[in-house]
This record gives sequence, structure tokens and C-alpha cells, in this order.
Amino acid sequence: MAEPLNDSRPSIIKLDFKWIGDGEKVTVAGWGLLEDPGAIPDRLQRLDVSTMGPKECEEGVKEANLQNRPSPPVNSSVELCTMHKKGAGQGMCHGDSGSAVMLIPELRGNDKEISIVGIVSWGFPCALGHPDMHTRLSTYETWLRLLLATDGVDIEE
Repeated sequence: MAEPLNDSRPSIIKLDFKWIGDGEKVTVAGWGLLEDPGAIPDRLQRLDVSTMGPKECEEGVKEANLQNRPSPPVNSSVELCTMHKKGAGQGMCHGDSGSAVMLIPELRGNDKEISIVGIVSWGFPCALGHPDMHTRLSTYETWLRLLLATDGVDIEE
């Protein structure tokens, strides 16, 4: 950063290992391109999306493949699939990989803290109306706990 952050709002976001099913509201934040080709944003972008069930996701990926957009197979035990309700025009793009997929309390109607449930992985660039794929934290809970424990970090339940 060019200058120190003098704001009390930043805080650590909890890792959340709960299984996320279909129809859940999640938020993705990232620094990816605003369009392809396009510019890198000068502000962190936020997009509220809904998760998709395995069958709906696989159908969306097959449709993309039929449109000459090849992809790897979908593995719903490892991947969390999302799509914006508007479809095309809203989604992940180049540079968003590695960004957080979060549960945000005000979107869910509860007062729990913000938590990370996934990490942006891959998709069909950019926001073409096809599913976006994210790595589920729940799949890697044991590995993450062991890895972090070696650095003295204990993840709360």
C-alpha cells in the first residue's frame, strides 16, 4: 500500500468449513478484469451470486462446451458453482482467481460474522452467462487445519 491503513474496520475473516448447498447467497470479491479485454479495476469489486446444485451446474458447463468453450469436468464434491441471477454480464473474469467466496450476514438475514467458504478457481471468461467455479474450503478442512497448526494457528470451530 502507498500509505498506512488508518481504519479500524479491517479484520480477519473466519474460515468456514460448512458444506454449501444450492440456492445459497454468497459474495465474491476480487480484482479481476471488468470485461475481456478490459481494464483492471482501481477498486475491489464485489458481486453477490447464488450457488448452483451439481446437476444445474453440469448442465451450464455442458452448454458452454457446446458453444466451443472447453472446460475440465465438474466435481461437485470439490467445487462450488455459482451464477449471478442476471446471467450474462455479471461474473468472474481474469484476475479473480484466488479471491474469496464469502457468506455475508446481511445477505443471509442473520447476525453471524463474515466467513470464507470458497476460493475462486475457474470459469468461462468473462461473465458470459455460464457457471463460475470455486474450490470448496469444506473439502480441504483437514489439510488446512494441519497446515495452519504447523504455524501455530488454531482455527476456531
